[in-house]
Amino acid sequence: MILSTVILSMVILSMGEQVSLFLSTLILGALTGLAYDFIRLFRRLVKHSSFLCNIEDLVYWILVLILVFYFMLNRNFGEIRLFSVMGFFIGMVLYLMSISRLVLGIMLACAAFLKKVIKKAAAIILYPIKILINILKIPYSFILSIYRKLSRRGKKVLHNGGTYAKIKSRKLKEDLKIILKRI
Repeated sequence: MILSTVILSMVILSMGEQVSLFLSTLILGALTGLAYDFIRLFRRLVKHSSFLCNIEDLVYWILVLILVFYFMLNRNFGEIRLFSVMGFFIGMVLYLMSISRLVLGIMLACAAFLKKVIKKAAAIILYPIKILINILKIPYSFILSIYRKLSRRGKKVLHNGGTYAKIKSRKLKEDLKIILKRI
């Protein structure tokens, strides 16, 4: 009897607890809307196919489902109450219809600013390397010009050597034929 009363008192929520649960689900819905804004930001920054967008949405909703289940299990003793489900969806819709555009705009502006900062930092970091490359271009181009001159001369020598070898091999073949005829 005492155990059933304790269990019953845990399941029955007071009006204050119900309001608290409803507000918590509103906030949870708004937070899941914010999480979806991060996905939308990623989609704007990195273009990809509709198939990948569908996969992202599937993963998102699976994670949201797990989060809501965990929340209901811990906060609502595993009971699914209509007002808490409605609170979740109302919170998400209110967020998406009210401040989502503003938040997404701020995130896009921050991403653009971060991109500029990274470009500037990369330019500053790579500047000494560019100077070093420009300094090394002078001896490199000198060595490259010497190599080209030598390779042209080498090609001529090899080409002429090939011709000379062909002439010699013809002469050798002729001499062999003469020798073989004598035998």
